[in-house]
Amino acid sequence: MKRKNNDEAFDFTPNKTVFIDAGSLMPDLPLLLTLPDGEIRSRLEDAAARVSVHRGDCEKVTAAANEIIKTMGPQEAAFACSFLGLMRIIWDVRAHKWRNADEKGSDLRPVPVFLFSGEITPEMTAGANALLQTCFSSIDDAIYYEDRQDLEAKVSGYLAQFSEKPAFAVISAANLMAEFGDRNIITEPMPLPGEDLTDQQKNMMKRLHCSLNRLLFYRSSYFYDWDTLFDEDDYRHRIYAPFWKIIFLDIDGVLNDDGTVPERGPAVDPEMAARLSQIVSRTGADIVLSSSWKWGFQRYFRAGAGTAGRKELYGDCIELINVFESYGLSVSGVTPRTPITGGEDARPCEIRACLSRCPFAFSYVILEDDEFWRWGWLRRNVITTIKPNPRAGEANFSGYDYIDGLTPEHADRAIAILNEDPLIRPRDRD
Repeated sequence: MKRKNNDEAFDFTPNKTVFIDAGSLMPDLPLLLTLPDGEIRSRLEDAAARVSVHRGDCEKVTAAANEIIKTMGPQEAAFACSFLGLMRIIWDVRAHKWRNADEKGSDLRPVPVFLFSGEITPEMTAGANALLQTCFSSIDDAIYYEDRQDLEAKVSGYLAQFSEKPAFAVISAANLMAEFGDRNIITEPMPLPGEDLTDQQKNMMKRLHCSLNRLLFYRSSYFYDWDTLFDEDDYRHRIYAPFWKIIFLDIDGVLNDDGTVPERGPAVDPEMAARLSQIVSRTGADIVLSSSWKWGFQRYFRAGAGTAGRKELYGDCIELINVFESYGLSVSGVTPRTPITGGEDARPCEIRACLSRCPFAFSYVILEDDEFWRWGWLRRNVITTIKPNPRAGEANFSGYDYIDGLTPEHADRAIAILNEDPLIRPRDRD
């Protein structure tokens, strides 16, 4: 997709678009600006050489890139060096064609659109674009915005120009869920070119890829069609895996304790939601509801966003989603139905059914508040949040004998379970 200027129509209508918030994802531009000009250019030449490896004539491409680098001013060179740190994300976006699961037509790679905040001007991006044209690609399209309200309006305007709205995702390091809901994929800022990814950045990059699979291949950030994953004849479902790591989440008693449950609807303790957010950011895991709340969520998401009367029908779900979004969290799916609908085997059976249809999942953890369930071989991955109340034996005590809720210790244990190699797993975590 290309266009000569901002006023002309596109040559074709893309069916998938990925907005990349470069301002929040780029390595620290102010830090680069403090470095000596020679060091910036040295880093930039090294980054361009790394990118040019993906082209046929590496020496020719590198020489062309270096000629452009010589003509850049210090600020333009610093921006280009920082921008090339996004190559890992750009490659991931362009790596697959992401044909829809039910689409029989030709494959189209998603169109990346770069979002630049107010302090980044078109003049600063010109050098980076010229550099990309020699060694990789180009900034086909860009949106320059002043603030978050302006960003939302410009993205909406961009999508409105197409007769059929394309599937889209917004990748950022900042939490933009208030503007874009669960289409906002939050990941870690990238390191400077030449620097290695941290373990946390690697985890979030893998989560980014699975999130793009759900949004662009399955066309929804919320995944519920587990039966499609059981089709052994369709290899695409193995390539476009919807999950990498999974948190099977119970809500009541995990994200609140007995003192914070209101008369109507769930309450989420802010500290416990922050701990869940920490688990997600340090592991790259997605949240799949195993709670009894999942049936409300299933009806909510199947109804479709913007459906009239949603607040009256699904008020509690909307309330919980809003709390999740404030912490950069989203519900990515629910466990499937099974023939066992009651008793101590019901929930373990649903989770086993999920895992049997998702063999590509690297690891999982089950956050529960109740010892009622008969877990069997799942037990080693279960973290139970209920514990005796230390005040229960005190005189004149009138509270609960047990208290619930996700503690820092629970969060640390969940992170350890999700990040450990399943092939090198200790026999007994306790």
